[in-house]
Amino acid sequence: SIKLSGAFQLNGWENEENNTLATENTAAILFPFIRSLVATVTANTSVPPYILPVFNVSAWLEENEKKKS
Repeated sequence: SIKLSGAFQLNGWENEENNTLATENTAAILFPFIRSLVATVTANTSVPPYILPVFNVSAWLEENEKKKS
């Protein structure tokens, strides 16, 4: 498992529109860093590097939200 955190600042994030925008954009911004980290760590362990596939973060978040409800 892997965890990555980022510090973002957005005024007025409490309203629903900005909260959704913040959630989608922050995940999309951090994902390339996770991909790079996974590729680097796996490459340094004497196995072929594993490169996470690119995907649509917005669609993934929508799908997860539907599964919750």
